[in-house]
Amino acid sequence: VVVEDTAYTYNQGPVLGALLELGGEANLARAAVLVDAVSKRLTVPGRPVIRGEGGGDGGLFTGILVRYLALAARDERLPSGLRATARSLVTGTAEAFWAGRTEKDNGTVVFSPQPHRPAGEAYPAGAAVEL
Repeated sequence: VVVEDTAYTYNQGPVLGALLELGGEANLARAAVLVDAVSKRLTVPGRPVIRGEGGGDGGLFTGILVRYLALAARDERLPSGLRATARSLVTGTAEAFWAGRTEKDNGTVVFSPQPHRPAGEAYPAGAAVEL
């Protein structure tokens, strides 16, 4: 039997959202464990930045995770330290995307599909950009 230990952002966001919505002591404890695990296993090494899963569905699921981390950051039923961790992940990821953007002469802004890579590196001049 082979058990894969790889963790993806795919399922973490919907699960976190469900745990917060359901509430109750056990579900909120699970939400706390999940946020802690995300901060340790799904971030860019040494930074409070959620690693990107690229474009397409992977990127959308990363966005769902960040959405529910933002809710966790404001949920007073969770411990303050955990809320601070969630807030740091959301703001760190947003700041990384913003810092890595490329602004074109026509006013168009291009963001990288991965927050730790500048858009100019992810999409060199002339490269197609997914919409």
